[in-house]
This record gives sequence, structure tokens and C-alpha cells, in this order.
Amino acid sequence: MELPRTAPCVVVGGGIAGVALAAHLARLGMEGVVLLERESGLGEGATSRSAGGIRQQFADPDLVRAARATAALLATFAEETGVDPEFRAHGYLLVATEEARAVRLRAEAAAQRAAGLEVDHLDAGGVARRFPCLSVGDVAGANFCPTDGYLSPHGLVEGYRALARRHGAVVVLSREAVSLEVRGGRLRGVRTAAGVVEAPMAAVAAGADAGPLLAAAGVRVPLRPTMRRLWFTRPLPGLPRDLPLVLDLDRPFYFRPESGGALLSLAEVEEGGSAEPPSPGDGSLPDRLAERALNRCPLLGDARILRAWWGHRTLTPDDRPVLGESPEVPGLWLAVGFGGHGITHGPSLCLALAEEMALGAPRLLPLDPYRPGRPSLAAAPPPPGVI
Repeated sequence: MELPRTAPCVVVGGGIAGVALAAHLARLGMEGVVLLERESGLGEGATSRSAGGIRQQFADPDLVRAARATAALLATFAEETGVDPEFRAHGYLLVATEEARAVRLRAEAAAQRAAGLEVDHLDAGGVARRFPCLSVGDVAGANFCPTDGYLSPHGLVEGYRALARRHGAVVVLSREAVSLEVRGGRLRGVRTAAGVVEAPMAAVAAGADAGPLLAAAGVRVPLRPTMRRLWFTRPLPGLPRDLPLVLDLDRPFYFRPESGGALLSLAEVEEGGSAEPPSPGDGSLPDRLAERALNRCPLLGDARILRAWWGHRTLTPDDRPVLGESPEVPGLWLAVGFGGHGITHGPSLCLALAEEMALGAPRLLPLDPYRPGRPSLAAAPPPPGVI
């Protein structure tokens, strides 16, 4: 695709946030939106390396609301876009092994039910009755939401790509945004190696790469890219295909069924780390992962690694994404810092952002909790934990 020279808006980043934002802007009547992606395909960065989870259980009520809005959008996604994202509503099971965490989970479940979300708080016996393949000897409590689940990130991206193109958006691949053009204190366009796209608005949704691009334009957002490693096993015939995503919170670990096997990860914040993908090696699970996997599900003792990969999760100090127009550079909009939950929160929050950009105000969800420049972004980041 030849690079357009002008556009009403340029969206930088072809992950789920960028593709969803471009699709929503186009659907709302902003004809000729340009979506720039440096890779040769959309969704090839963190989106393609995610676990594909749709999780509505958060302690933050604003994030619960955004996740529920995404779940509602998924109900009509295939009809609207023509692409089935293969959403499997098998649920999320959040497991606590420490009593203090179990008490917090019970309180969170009550608050989430009051907000309209179907969540059960279970004791160890309740977990064992629902999911007999799990070991529960150390379980102090757990929360289960049956309307959570997981989907195909590729299907979600392809659906939004189809929607964007149907409404006149221009998708330009293999074109990196080199810099943001700022003149007279305002955003004027986006520069690539092939030239500048002049535009009165641009939205940066570039994930882990957003920080340097924004900083060069004089916009500093406290984004902290961290690593997440995942392993995918060979088929495990005894593993139930309809298990939820099981997330241990106190000894961080999660797994879920995938293609007859399992997808597993140590659900920890991993600072830095090698850019090399983890190696399957001899097919054995890494020691710490194996210990936690066997502790929760003995069936995983037969797991042999087929593939392994890593991706970035871009964190913020208050664990909320940053959405809205930059206070420093009018015309420059941000959709960054989703903290590994871009698939859960990106569709709904980017629709609200598109409504503000195209219509003047968000309608689906309020965006005040996510504004750039909010005081909580200046706070010290929380200690490493579970995401």
C-alpha cells in the first residue's frame, strides 16, 4: 500500500489497540484514517504473543466496567466484522493460597456481583467439586467468573482489520513511524522513512515502543515494558478441554487448555530479560514452572513443551492504561499502557476513545480514570507482583 500524504488521523501501531481504534474511528465516519504498522502484518507484536484472555475480574471497578463492555462487544463481533474470534467462555479461576488474599478475593467478588458481574467465591471444596482435576490442598479461597474466557488474538485483529477497511481506513504495513511532526505546539503529522503523512490528529497505540516515540515529541508517559514468557505443550489427552484459565495469585502461575495441550506461564512481572525466545530445550517444563504446574494440576506432569515464546506487557504506575489527548501536544492522542490486558480492555476503551476523537465525547465508557497527566501516573510503581 502506497503511503498517503494526508489523512484526518494517523494511528500508530498495529496491535489490538491500534487496529480497534482505527476500525472504530472509521466506523464512526472518519473516512481515510491511516493505520501505520512497522511489521509486515498486523498483530505481530505483543498481541500475537498473548494468552488471549478476556478477564472481567479486577479489583479496580473501572477496569471491571471496561472488561464487561468488551465482553458485550464480543457478543456481536462475528456478525459485525465477519470474523469469528473463537471466544470460549470457559471462565477464569483466580486462586489464593494465603488467607489474606482469600479475604480480598471474597470482598472483590461481592463488589463485582454488586456491579452486575457473575462471580462465585469458592472454598477448596467448591473448587474441587467444579474442577476435579485440580489439586486444592493449599487453596484458601478462589473466585470464578463463568463469563470470562479466552479467544484467538489473530481472529480479533482480523475482524477489526476487516471492519476498518470496510469503512474506508487505509492499512499501511512495513512502515515504521520514525517521529511525530510537531509544529507550532500542535501535532501536524507522522514521519516515516517513506515520507510524512500530514494529519491534524495522530493516535499512538504502539505498545512497548510508544515511550521513545512520545518522548521525542516532548510527551513523557511513565510506561514500563516488562517481559512475559509462555510455553505451549504437546497434547495432553487427560486434560479437560473446557477448563477455565487457572491463575494462582500467591505463587504466580497460570495455565489454560489450548489445542489439546496447555498454555502455561509464570505470571510474574519480569523486568528486563533477554529478547531471545525461551527455548523448549528437551521438552521439559522449566523447574519453577513445573513445580507450580504440578502443585495445581497433576495432569500437567506429563506435559512436554512444543513451543515457547515471549512478549512485552507495558505497565503504568497505577495499573491503568493511558487514554486521551496529550496535554503537552494538542492533536496527539494516546492509547498505551494496557499492562498485558489489551485484548480485554482495548476493544471497549478504544471505542470510547474513538467516540471522543470523532464525536467530541466518549459514550460507551467515561475516560476520566485514564487521562494522560493524572496524578496517579506520578506515583512510584507498585512492587513486582502478579498480572
